[in-house]
Amino acid sequence: MELQKAVLLVAISLSGWSVLALLVDRRGHPGIHRAFALLLASMCVTLGYFYSRLVVPGGVPLLGAGAQAALWLKGPLLWWMVRLAAGRPPARPGLHLVPFAVVLTTLLARPSTGLVLQALGCLHALGYLVASGRGLAAARPRLARIWRGHPNTAYYWLLWLLAGVVAMVAADLALIVPGLFRGQVPIAALERVAWPISAWLLAVAWALLYRPPRFRGGAATTNAGPGDEAAGTVPDDAGPTATGPANWRELDEGLACALAGQLDRLMDEQQLYRDGDLSLPRLAGQLGISTHQTSELLNVHLGIGFYEYLARQRLAHACRLLRDPDCEWRVIDIAFESGFGNKNSFYRQFREALDMTPVQYRQRHQAGATTA
Repeated sequence: MELQKAVLLVAISLSGWSVLALLVDRRGHPGIHRAFALLLASMCVTLGYFYSRLVVPGGVPLLGAGAQAALWLKGPLLWWMVRLAAGRPPARPGLHLVPFAVVLTTLLARPSTGLVLQALGCLHALGYLVASGRGLAAARPRLARIWRGHPNTAYYWLLWLLAGVVAMVAADLALIVPGLFRGQVPIAALERVAWPISAWLLAVAWALLYRPPRFRGGAATTNAGPGDEAAGTVPDDAGPTATGPANWRELDEGLACALAGQLDRLMDEQQLYRDGDLSLPRLAGQLGISTHQTSELLNVHLGIGFYEYLARQRLAHACRLLRDPDCEWRVIDIAFESGFGNKNSFYRQFREALDMTPVQYRQRHQAGATTA
């Protein structure tokens, strides 16, 4: 029992330290860090309850209520993380945490409602689990791009985190639902399951904060997609060119000027270039014209190829983030956020365009801002 107490205290201490580290670290994705910190905080409460049961018969009621209410927190957090991984962060994630607060308050006021609230919590968690599964299925191309092309980014470790949270929610449901039919939640079984999941989450927290060196290399550039092409080195589709015959053209100057303005607005307001899977047909759909007309707009009227246009937009976005003194994100996270296919592609295009590395660019502008 003493060994179990010691291990629990170590796990609680590491979890608490990880929560603080995630909240103060400005080099990572703030949304991912906040969601992860909240999950680890709930894990601290659960582990604290397990520890209190070894010290006080029945455990500390306040910690017990928090551990019971945690089921109402895990589903929304899983859904929140899935939305982040899919590139569609929720506008007001806090609203999904209101049921957790209500349940916690109810458990503190009326502990006898525990079994009923646990049953409702299972339905609540199951609903979020299904919604999260659908979200993951819909975001498969983006998730595959993160996994293959962006190792060691915040989103890469978010995928590892998601695996642990899915396992946690599934294990809770598998243990709690049968226990509800027997009239008693199997706390000992939940404690045994909590050990490996806690170890997994702490390992992911360490990797997210410190990014282990073995994952720092860029991905291979074979089988590259549109986001991997170097600026100016890949031909566009077989559309019209500036020197081609005029009878191939479908856009007059007035319409082309209006479409160019629409394209600028799409890039400024919606930042379509940040989508690593953006293709010429998809851009054409956003503009409401055909693929051939979009190619004509770029090649003939704007004098730039599709991939070169994307590369310029992405480089400009990356440079803005690198110059921003309030942005302390790691370079590999900036590459992903800007829409590049992988780290190698980003570094290559950056060096070709600016004759320096992103790190050198950031250091130069930060030094200039300091001396100004």
